Amino acid sequence: PEQQLYPREHQNQQGKEEEVEQEELNEEPQPSQDFGLSASQALVRRRRLIPPSAETMRHSIADNLMEILVNMTHPQYQSRCFELLQVSDALQARTRILAALQSIDESR
Repeated sequence: PEQQLYPREHQNQQGKEEEVEQEELNEEPQPSQDFGLSASQALVRRRRLIPPSAETMRHSIADNLMEILVNMTHPQYQSRCFELLQVSDALQARTRILAALQSIDESR
């Protein structure tokens, strides 16, 4: 005979918990009274998000602009951007952009 790891009543209780969790997953969010938002939208709206630091934002902007430069399909446009930034490659452009963003933040 096989040994049962859990008593039978524990197995039944566990099954009921799984059913409840499954029902909760299947439920549609109820509309909120807040401006006609769904319950999930209202929940997201109520959460307090921690904004990224200024340094994180600067790096993100510089990374994204560098990526745009790298992915440019017209080499003459890319060359023109490098010329405007007075750099010879995308990594130097990122450094230059980062410095410009930092200067902007410091002047505020």
